[in-house]
Amino acid sequence: MEGPPNGTVMVLIKANGFSQASETFFSWWKRSGEYYKLEVELGADGTVRFLGATIDTTILGGYLRGQAFDIAVVDEATDRRAHAKIIPFPITAESNGGCTGNAEIITKTGRVWLIALSGFGAGETVSVTSVQKKETLKSHLVASEAGEIGFPILYPKRAKGKAQVIAEGSLGCNLTLEFAIGKSALKAK
Repeated sequence: MEGPPNGTVMVLIKANGFSQASETFFSWWKRSGEYYKLEVELGADGTVRFLGATIDTTILGGYLRGQAFDIAVVDEATDRRAHAKIIPFPITAESNGGCTGNAEIITKTGRVWLIALSGFGAGETVSVTSVQKKETLKSHLVASEAGEIGFPILYPKRAKGKAQVIAEGSLGCNLTLEFAIGKSALKAK
């Protein structure tokens, strides 16, 4: 997906189901494993505005490939919440057999990744190989009833460059997910 320069993302955030009678709204925003709490206002149509903003669209910068925009709006009076998470510049792979994979960067070091695979058979055994330079780690994982597999990968401190996750299903669905890690991953889209 092509995006704006330097990992810039423009978002319009809406949260429905809240009472306009409440006056205390805040959002928490998670980025690279750190949480930020910000006060927000809700418009009559549910549009979320950060306090002091004069426009509905929010501009966020410096997003990396595979980095999530993860936000929630909370009514402090009722503890009612709305949550959304997207990856503006996703790292994905898809096979001819219909299985898919994506990689999400979890920390600002570029060393911790969350891998999500889907489209496999319920209970299918999937051979998963993680490759980074000459390091190879192979395991056999069992897909959930929904045909999904998720797991984190922590790369060594000095790791950088390209990494691959290769998934080979016992029913024939195979894919290769490729992404940058370490310092190589820390360049905005």
